Amino acid sequence: MTAYSIPHVGRGVRDAFPTLIPRLNPTLAPSFTNAAKSTTLRASVVQRIDLKPSVMTDKQPPPPANRPAPILILFVIFPILGIIIALSLALTEGGGSNAPATPLPVTSPPLATARPSLINQPAPNFSLPGLDGETYRLSNDRGRVVFLNFWATWCEPCQRELPTFEQFMSEQPSDGAIIVAVNVGEPADAIRTYYEQYKISGLLTLLDSELAAYTEYDVQVMPTTFIIDAGGVVRAKHLGELHREELLAYVEQAGQG
Repeated sequence: MTAYSIPHVGRGVRDAFPTLIPRLNPTLAPSFTNAAKSTTLRASVVQRIDLKPSVMTDKQPPPPANRPAPILILFVIFPILGIIIALSLALTEGGGSNAPATPLPVTSPPLATARPSLINQPAPNFSLPGLDGETYRLSNDRGRVVFLNFWATWCEPCQRELPTFEQFMSEQPSDGAIIVAVNVGEPADAIRTYYEQYKISGLLTLLDSELAAYTEYDVQVMPTTFIIDAGGVVRAKHLGELHREELLAYVEQAGQG
């Protein structure tokens, strides 16, 4: 510490050491004179090499250079890598051959098990209560062409074809074709009210409240009509509204007209 504090001592005081001490105590003069010379020599060396204590003790390391944050580097690298990968895939798929790519196999979804068609098969027999309170069996009308029609009062095509059925039945002889109107799932009172409102009469109407015949004949839409010949075999299946001309054509097809 003495070597670094001497340069800060006043030059006048430092130069006065050799002359001041002999005056105060002659016996100590040689020692102080040598010490002063040594101190002066060391101070001159310090001054000669410009060693400044204040600079040495207070000097701080230089601030680090500004560097980008690691997260910013990632944001830059990932898009570049994505572009490189995309270009590589494009070159791989597009280069080499112009032949179309082989399509991947397509697996069809499993289909529901379809029931066998009733066409050209004996019509399933059934018994249902009628709107008049009597029980009806399909087999009772063997020997006649039967239009087995499934319908409901809320079905608009059904509503439109009921007057056609009424007119058709009024033209048939007692042993002629017959229309059997099977109502699906509605109470008898609702059907009677509907008939009264639209003045429908003369139709054999059955009540399939438990959907037994509806299920047996695998009905998917309404109205659906099965045309059964005089031998009790289903000859055709008609989806949607029936018109008078179609009724007559089916009768002829079934062998009675």
